[in-house]
Amino acid sequence: MEPLDFEIKTEKETAGLGRFVIEPLMEGYGITMGTALRRVLLSSLPGAAVAEIRIQGVTHPFTTIKGIKEDVVELLLNLKKIRFTLKGEGPFEGTIEEKGKKTITAGDLKVSSEVNVANPDLKIATLTDRDSKLSLSLVIEKGIGYKPSEERERGKVGAIPLDSIFSPVLKVAFWTEGARVGRKTNFERLVLEITTDETIKPSRALGQAAEILRTHLDRVAASFPPAKVSAQPKAAAVKPKNKTTKKRTAPKKKKEASKGAR
Repeated sequence: MEPLDFEIKTEKETAGLGRFVIEPLMEGYGITMGTALRRVLLSSLPGAAVAEIRIQGVTHPFTTIKGIKEDVVELLLNLKKIRFTLKGEGPFEGTIEEKGKKTITAGDLKVSSEVNVANPDLKIATLTDRDSKLSLSLVIEKGIGYKPSEERERGKVGAIPLDSIFSPVLKVAFWTEGARVGRKTNFERLVLEITTDETIKPSRALGQAAEILRTHLDRVAASFPPAKVSAQPKAAAVKPKNKTTKKRTAPKKKKEASKGAR
């Protein structure tokens, strides 16, 4: 079956939201492509997240810190929302050292030049008086998809492991609509709407997801190459049989009986 010569159009795109249309597709291929791309976009793209936190004076998450409005659980949830772009493989370390009455944001996190905080305005904690103090350090890792805290190394003194959501894609929605090719109406268009955390553009995320799928499908195709169709041998030309023409012989003339004289 020959694939249709479909097009990919960008209907709109911002730093964190994009809508793309793929058309025309054979009937049923919109759902097939949409489902595969959505799964890969949500689970298989690389990103960076906080993996572990140490807070001065805190040994477990179910407690409070004097002079800070948020309890430790809420503080950890806020720290998990920080989004990063990394220039190296890592892991990297970041620190917050703040005191006095103020609101702490992700922009107050001190990191190396290889780490960029993508959402510096994110609220982390509120120090309520002049004597309030927050001192913490955290580990930033690169990864794919989701990693639960149970899979992290335990036993580090004062370390609180976190569930990490590495995926830069927050949401993917898709649907299909009817499409026309000439007079034929049994085709469809696939509409993809992708929301990211702004560490990656939606169009780039879509391209990466398609490349991941292509790499896997190429290996499957290489394992089962299509059978080569051997050329059919040409049938030998049949020479027409020469018709033997019988020589027509002139009929023998009967010898006339000689008339004897009587």
